[in-house]
Amino acid sequence: MKRLLTLLFIFLVTLLKEGLYAQCTPDPYITKPGIYPDSAAGFPPAVATYPYNLTITVVVPADTLIPPLPLLPIDSIGVTGVEGLPEGFQFLPSRPSGFWPGGTKGCALISGTPSKSQVGEYPLVFHVVGYISNLPFPYNITFYSIKILDSTHYGLDEPTPQAHFTVRHSETSGSLDIVLRSPSAGHYLLQLFNMEGKEIFSQFVNLKTGENQFSLTAGKITQGVYLFVLRDRTGTQKFVQRILF
Repeated sequence: MKRLLTLLFIFLVTLLKEGLYAQCTPDPYITKPGIYPDSAAGFPPAVATYPYNLTITVVVPADTLIPPLPLLPIDSIGVTGVEGLPEGFQFLPSRPSGFWPGGTKGCALISGTPSKSQVGEYPLVFHVVGYISNLPFPYNITFYSIKILDSTHYGLDEPTPQAHFTVRHSETSGSLDIVLRSPSAGHYLLQLFNMEGKEIFSQFVNLKTGENQFSLTAGKITQGVYLFVLRDRTGTQKFVQRILF
């Protein structure tokens, strides 16, 4: 039951002031029930002194199956509290009520501008209540965190020696031709985020020490600033670099 609700929960915080809600838009291309970014991708990193705006898209099914019971309607799901957000960050739902009915699609926004003194990782705890057939099911979500990076160490304020991306974007084909100089070989997850924190694409890549060349299909990318993030097998972030298209 807890696993099922984990896949359905809505990031909505009722610790916010009454009437305060996010001006966000759910991703129109997401239709499968769940939360995006999901637990496998995790939340993108924040960078000290840079604004952080992460839109979370949630699709709630209208009902759920809890054996041996018959199909039951999902009334609503919401969050009654959140712990661990960095100071100055806000977590805002797109509905003032703080709860989403079953069979709806919505979003929430995490925003803030971290300082250099806040560099580090912040584990998050969401206190969630799901109502199914008028019965409450409270539980905690603990698998998300926000990591705040020191901009001087991740290719933003100054070059970093750990790795380096050179990227050419083809507007016609939507492909990215990438040259990545890596200090070590291994199997990595390569992610691209816009400055609002939305994941544009992610793909696993096998890297060798030194120069690696490959092409990726990223779809339509508008002009702007993006973050390339490289993670190892454990999900630990190894490198971040800002790219301007």
